[in-house]
Parts: sequence; C-alpha cells; structure tokens
Amino acid sequence: MEKLGVDFVVAGVQKSGTRALASFLSSHPEIALSLPAHAEPHFFDWFWEDDFSSYHAMFAPEALEQITGDVTPNYMISERAMARIQRYNPRMKLIVLLRNPVDRAYSQWAMQVETGRETRAFLPALLHEFRYFRARGMHRNFSYVQRGFYDGQIANLQRYFSPDQYLILRSEELAEAHRQTLQRVYEFLGVDDILHLPAPRHVHSRQYDPMPPYARRLLQSVFRRDVARLGVRLGQDFSNWLDL
Repeated sequence: MEKLGVDFVVAGVQKSGTRALASFLSSHPEIALSLPAHAEPHFFDWFWEDDFSSYHAMFAPEALEQITGDVTPNYMISERAMARIQRYNPRMKLIVLLRNPVDRAYSQWAMQVETGRETRAFLPALLHEFRYFRARGMHRNFSYVQRGFYDGQIANLQRYFSPDQYLILRSEELAEAHRQTLQRVYEFLGVDDILHLPAPRHVHSRQYDPMPPYARRLLQSVFRRDVARLGVRLGQDFSNWLDL
C-alpha cells in the first residue's frame, strides 16, 4: 500500500502529556516526528491551504519514509481540522490523551500565567472565559473550561474516523502504566516493540500552588454531565475524575 505522507497525529488534548508522549515516540527507531522548528506543525488548524508540499517540508525527507507523526494538541478542538486530516489521509491514525478536565483547566491557566498572557487569578479568568465565549466563541488561549468538554470533541473525531483509526488514552495511564501504555501505542502504530523503552519523565512540568478547593468543586459540577456522556460514548468509567 502506497505511503501517503504523514501516518499519524497526536491530536490532543492540550496539557494532557502530549509533549511527553512525543518525546517517547521520537526515541523509537521506526518513528519520526516533525522537525524541531515545527514541533507542533499546526498545519490542519492554522494553514488553510491544501499545499501539502508545505506540510511535508515541516519534516525531514527521510522522516517521511518512516512511520511519520505530527503532534499538535490543538487539532482536537477543531472539527474543521478533523475534516482536513481525513481529506489529507483517509487512513490517518490518531492518538488522543485525555486528562481530568478539572486539573487540565488549572494546568492550562498556570501555563498562561507563566507565559505572561494571563494576569487574572483563576476564578476571574474562568469568568472572563465565560463572558468571551458567550459573545464570540472559544478563545484560542483562554479556553480553560471549553477545552475540557471532551464528549463533543470525541464525537467530531468519530464523525471522520473509524474506531480502528484512533486510540484514546488517559494521561494517568501514561504516567502510571508507562510500559504497557507505550506498548499499546506501538501496536496501534504497527511498529515493533522495543527492548529498552524510554524511561517515564515529565515534560513541561510546572510548580504552582494547589487549586483552591472551592474552584475544584465548581469545575467538578461544570464538567459532571459531559464526563457522564463521555463515559457512555466510550463505554468507560471516568467518575474518578470527579471524585464520585
């Protein structure tokens, strides 16, 4: 079967361990990711032309001869990106990491504070997001809650790809069952298991104050319905995310 170019994408979600997974995948001799200058290519959600030569230029020529991967967590929040990925490669494989949406929201806020984009405290930042969303839709950077509604994102994924084309993992699986999870990923991508797996490690980890308990309770109530719907959709129990 002719190789079409890029074979798989790590499509999301943001702040769920995608950079760590990219690091682990890049150590496999059969897998190649995009060039360092294009660590997150963003081709399908930033570049709306279908000039795939510009996309392929984000990878070393020899990388396109291997099992080639694009790691761009923002793809999951864009149905348009899902449609474009499917048009580019109908056989594309997608890997999705899901993280407790409450913790994910706080981690994204801490990242934005560190970069200087966010100057508001956590709860005022959530209020700003709510007001912005009602007026203009999702903000690309200040989307702490909206990015955590996973059920709709998975529905978009399923609209364009069959179950054998996507692998959905939890970030805690990568942390707590490192070897078994990487072996699942290798099997999914069709590459050989390797004897010496890369050691578990955190990438882009940050130190920040714990989330205030009242903020955690608020977000647990916000996400409760969506987490329940996600569990039904995937046939899995995610109730531990909300301490149920």
